[in-house]
Amino acid sequence: MLLLESTLDREETQINGYVVICDYREVSLKQFVVWSITDASNTAKCIFQSLPVRIQEIHAIGVPKFISFVTDLVLSSMSEKIRSQVLCHKSLEETKKHLDLSILTTDYEGGSQNPEHLKQDFIKRAEDRRSEVLLMDEMSIDISHCRNLWQQNNGLSKIDAGLVGSFKKLNVD
Repeated sequence: MLLLESTLDREETQINGYVVICDYREVSLKQFVVWSITDASNTAKCIFQSLPVRIQEIHAIGVPKFISFVTDLVLSSMSEKIRSQVLCHKSLEETKKHLDLSILTTDYEGGSQNPEHLKQDFIKRAEDRRSEVLLMDEMSIDISHCRNLWQQNNGLSKIDAGLVGSFKKLNVD
């Protein structure tokens, strides 16, 4: 959030938006199964509908086949535009077909961005925007008109509860 809050005011960001790259190659399946389908769906809706950002694409690298299935399930409730922006890649090699790897850091084969330079640029930007970012913490939203809607939808749907239960029993090598 600090990255978003410290870059939202940049004209370049507002016009071009963001390309999000998530590397899941070192993430275990145990870390994924703590999320229910509802959690994943709500998070996706929040990212695409609630944040005031323009997301061009989301590239997920090293996504296990099982998680790719869940992603497809969650995305099925989204618009075609959103579905076309989310790309799951099994490997970095497959990612090369869809993304110019030169935008990655030098930690990745084909990457050309110096991670230390990017880190220092971000720290400077965050420090320059410190007062504005801290003011965002003082904002509040009147949610009283939504309480009834939330109380009606506070339980898991039957399909959601069934899928979560079956994921916990799934044995994957």
